[in-house]
Amino acid sequence: MMKFFSLVAVFMMLSFLPARQVKLRIFMAGDSTMSIKVQTAYPETGWGMPFVHFWNDEVQVINRAKNGRSTKTFRAEGIWATMLDEMQEGDYVFIQFGHNDEVKEKVGS
Repeated sequence: MMKFFSLVAVFMMLSFLPARQVKLRIFMAGDSTMSIKVQTAYPETGWGMPFVHFWNDEVQVINRAKNGRSTKTFRAEGIWATMLDEMQEGDYVFIQFGHNDEVKEKVGS
C-alpha cells in the first residue's frame, strides 16, 4: 500500500513540472536561390541565409537547399529522403526550385 501512495505522490509532483516545449521547425528544400553560401562567395547569398534571423529561439530553421540542384537531382541525391526521415508532425516545409529544372543536362537525373 505504501508503494501505491509513493507512486501517486511522484505523479502528483510531476504534474507541476512545466510542459516540454517543442520547437516549431521549418525545413527548406531548394536550389542556390535559398541555399546557405560559403563565406568566400560573399556577397552572393541565398534568401535562406537571412531567413533564420526572422524567427526567435522557438523556431528552428533547417536549410537543406543546395546550389545547382533541380527537383530531380535533389531527390536523386537522397536529400529529400533524408529530410522526410527527419520531419515530424507539425513541421513546415518550404520548397523552391525552378531555374535548374530547365537545364537539359539535369533532365532525367
